[in-house]
Amino acid sequence: MGSGFDAIVANYERRTPCSRELNQRASRVLPGGDTRSVTSFAPYPAYIKAAHGATLIDVDGNEYLDFLNNYTSLIHGHGHPQVIRAIDQQIGQVMAVAAPHELQVRLAELITERVVSVEQMRFCNSGTEAVMTALQAARAATGRQVIAKMEGGYHGSYDHVRVGSQLRASATTAENGTGLSSGVRSEVLVLPFNGIEGTKRLLHSRGDDVAAIIIEPILGSSGMIPASNDYLIALRELATEIGALLIFDEVMTFRLDRGGYQALAAVRPDLTVYGKIIGGGLPIGAFGGQATLMEQFAPAPKGSMTHSGTFNGHPVVMAGGIATMELFDTEQISELNALGDRVRDGLNLVFEELELNAVATGHGSLLDVHFGTQTVSSVRDARLTPADLSAAIHLELMNRGIFIAPRGMMNLSTAVTVAQADRLVDAWRDTLELLLPVIDHSYPALRQSRRAAAVGERVS
Repeated sequence: MGSGFDAIVANYERRTPCSRELNQRASRVLPGGDTRSVTSFAPYPAYIKAAHGATLIDVDGNEYLDFLNNYTSLIHGHGHPQVIRAIDQQIGQVMAVAAPHELQVRLAELITERVVSVEQMRFCNSGTEAVMTALQAARAATGRQVIAKMEGGYHGSYDHVRVGSQLRASATTAENGTGLSSGVRSEVLVLPFNGIEGTKRLLHSRGDDVAAIIIEPILGSSGMIPASNDYLIALRELATEIGALLIFDEVMTFRLDRGGYQALAAVRPDLTVYGKIIGGGLPIGAFGGQATLMEQFAPAPKGSMTHSGTFNGHPVVMAGGIATMELFDTEQISELNALGDRVRDGLNLVFEELELNAVATGHGSLLDVHFGTQTVSSVRDARLTPADLSAAIHLELMNRGIFIAPRGMMNLSTAVTVAQADRLVDAWRDTLELLLPVIDHSYPALRQSRRAAAVGERVS
């Protein structure tokens, strides 16, 4: 993007010399200077040393409003007093133990009370583990091998679910990834997200082989793209028709309703996968469903599957999760979703005012931004955003004290105020106004298409 982007980079580097030094040190002992691909961006990421509420502070003393919340996992922001107290108290009692703990029971009770489709559940340490084990349960229950998933659906780093998890051009993860087992692709059926007829054809073609259909009700990594309710209903009907299990990955979307997105959609899956907010900011994964399915993990003679992990049901994580979920009641969920709608509406108004062909997507407190279109229903639509434009916007927002994902993803925590949410919209407006000359020069279609549409409306 030429000199416009160069000036943004220069300003960022001027503000973050200590982060640059740390990144140089990190590059000697960590591949690429990081240990988490999604947090890396050019020229180097800001190193965070402290956080409280909705505020991050980097090693250079710069402050940022956090609209990423560790990729949706911190529903109450950083260091909520009630969550911290629960964690501290539990650390003083027992850190980890090779035995059951009452807190495991309590967190499971809290979740099963909220979610009608979940009668029993198991805890693990990440969404990846939860998906992997839920798929194993589906294979065991059905005696089948094939997993059907969505194009653009992200379910962690497990081989089978990496197939078809293409991200849009502005993301850092390569299409489909590399290093997958050579036999994996034959066991995965990739479905067109929101494409009912195409999905029907593919599932009918291999219906006898499909163990499970797994879907994020809102594609997260691919751009916060909601599934239509008709599509979710069709998946439920198709899964029943072909004898497969329907699995909802609610790692991100559980925050949107007391019963998760499935309650909003009024669609009941057979299994549901959890993570993120249910751990109070600590590492966690979980999956659950009907007792008849989950009893596969009970000791013999009821069950036939083992599921172990040194840190499964970790008492400290359970304590943080219980405190978090007790705080996150119906009123807070409603207020947070309304605040997310306020941001999304504000961003779409900015795009209209600046005559930009762009749209903010998502639902409630989950948001993303896409350029080159005003209709996003699949990952293919999301690929229209120029990668270097996303990079420029992200870095300039950092310069303005706004912390979002490099690909444009955002989410809100209960620590965010209305004034802070409005500041996010204002920062987007100021950033885009700064970049308009660059957009006009390098990507004129991002402006002309909206202008043309407006002219067409006036003529008609």
